[in-house]
Amino acid sequence: LITCGATTGGDVKLNLRYVFSRQLTIKGSYMGTRAELVKAAEMMGQGRLISVIDRTFPLQQARAAQELMESRKFFGKIVLTV
Repeated sequence: LITCGATTGGDVKLNLRYVFSRQLTIKGSYMGTRAELVKAAEMMGQGRLISVIDRTFPLQQARAAQELMESRKFFGKIVLTV
């Protein structure tokens, strides 16, 4: 079982019988170490790691960006430019 992100809250409804019968493993993960963040930033700077950006909005359209995020009809990051 893999899940990514917890932006809508930490409470989850889970069928434990299914988890046990399938012998699934649930593993937690943290965001990473500072060294891993530095390495990721270096790779981005070298063009070896690319962020997926769905859409970019000017700050004046922050409401539209928020609505898109709440709709869950996007893939990647939503960026606000200043």
